[in-house]
Amino acid sequence: MCSLQRIVPHITGSASSVQVSTLDSNKSTQAFIRNTPPSPTALKMVTETAVAPWVSACSNSAPAASMVLLLAPMLTIKQVVSSKSVGNLPLLPYSSMVANCFLWTAYGILLQQSKLWATNGIGLILGLIYFLQFIKFSPPKAPTLPGSIRQHAQAVSVIVFGTFGWCAKCYLTSQKVSSWPAQAAKLVGNAAVVLCLVMFASPLSALKTVLKTKSAKSIPLPFTLATVLNCFLWAVAGLKDFHDFNVYFPNLVGLGLGLTQVGLKLVYGDGPKSGTTMTKAESEVELSM
Repeated sequence: MCSLQRIVPHITGSASSVQVSTLDSNKSTQAFIRNTPPSPTALKMVTETAVAPWVSACSNSAPAASMVLLLAPMLTIKQVVSSKSVGNLPLLPYSSMVANCFLWTAYGILLQQSKLWATNGIGLILGLIYFLQFIKFSPPKAPTLPGSIRQHAQAVSVIVFGTFGWCAKCYLTSQKVSSWPAQAAKLVGNAAVVLCLVMFASPLSALKTVLKTKSAKSIPLPFTLATVLNCFLWAVAGLKDFHDFNVYFPNLVGLGLGLTQVGLKLVYGDGPKSGTTMTKAESEVELSM
């Protein structure tokens, strides 16, 4: 009994010393953490994952801005249906809209980026509707299309089936099942950027005409301003939110071209008044991602 009485205090004292030692260790660790600055790598990770409120607002507004542009051709298509004639309107904006939206939809699905595939998926459906309604009242071949309806359909088919074929190849040859979407997205994204740049560059011929005639009457200001806003929002989203070159680069180019058109509109306006009238033509359909 005496031996137990002697042992118990020693055990109690040892436990107390362990608790005190543990508390001191925790305090020292917390003080070290407070006094030690975070590493550059940790700061970079926090900076990249944190999204500023204004960036989040731009990223969330980008799909809505795209919808304004995607719905813009609807009035022209209604006029085509009511008059049962396409006149001198080109088919190229609608066929390129289908191909462009398809590529960006596929790219968004591969990267699991809902803002990309949902927005462009709607654009793909609208583009198909515009395309099918247009060819109902279009001649099989005309210089204004340009080319023929068959050539436009073949070009779109090559892009669609080529994309499916490339994705299938990546899936079958990939060593890891989880890695094939990222591999396939590289080429699909590059193709989408190239097509998007071609579409953005299409108004350059109109800019040459504006400089020659000193008249910017052919530049639709509301549509151009909507394009500038759309490209700005997607450029911010791609640069600060997605961190994706394929998203922000073509939209920065489109933003520059759009601002150039706005500048020409402000400088030249509708030009000198004359008795001649300009034929109405639909503005180029400029899409983001």
